[in-house]
Amino acid sequence: MPFSINELLLPGQTRYCHLYEARFLSLLEYSLAECDGQVVMGLEANEGLLSLGILGKITDLKKLDVGAGINLTSLQPLKLSQILPFGSLDDSPFLKANCTLPPLTGSLTRCSELYDNLISIDQSINRISEDEGIPINKYKEMKVDPRAIPGYANVGEAKVSDLRSRSERANDILGLESTKLSLYSFASYLTFSSFPLVDKIKVLSNENLEGRLMDGCRVLGEREREVRAKMMLKGVVEEWEDKN
Repeated sequence: MPFSINELLLPGQTRYCHLYEARFLSLLEYSLAECDGQVVMGLEANEGLLSLGILGKITDLKKLDVGAGINLTSLQPLKLSQILPFGSLDDSPFLKANCTLPPLTGSLTRCSELYDNLISIDQSINRISEDEGIPINKYKEMKVDPRAIPGYANVGEAKVSDLRSRSERANDILGLESTKLSLYSFASYLTFSSFPLVDKIKVLSNENLEGRLMDGCRVLGEREREVRAKMMLKGVVEEWEDKN
């Protein structure tokens, strides 16, 4: 299923899609019958499809008067090694491709340490923000139809308070085996949900889980220092206002 690269979803993120073209309805039927609701999300740029793709899963389905509405949730990045011509395998009206999924590897001990550090920094940012009244926007999500994530009061801003609950929820909604490594993987990706596209591409291309967690700690650490600087500046301004 083709998507613009600007619509890239990090693993754990969800969007709503209204399918009405015959080829996509055929793809939906095939995915549910043969692939446990999984589809490949191809990323289109100016030069065509990227070799980097996303494995997605249909996590909700509703038949509509015209077509169907689905929630499509990103599972993990994959590599497209070959796009198969129409009719090369069967008469399906949609594209098929040969794909490879990078293995989820890493030292469990080291990843656990990095994950705990990531959560600690995230909690520190939340605490400073709440105590000092400093607004932050760590989890800016792509603006999508509110039906994309059932139960969210405000999907546009994704008002889930902390990275741990977001990562655990991603594991739960996708029905994956809740291993510690998969939990750590979602946390490493979701850290970058508010970052520019180029940073998202970099983290998706990094197959080393320890490296992704280290990158997550680095970028959240930078954000924590930014919030602390705002806290100090706020204190200076309040002190000046009291004196004047």
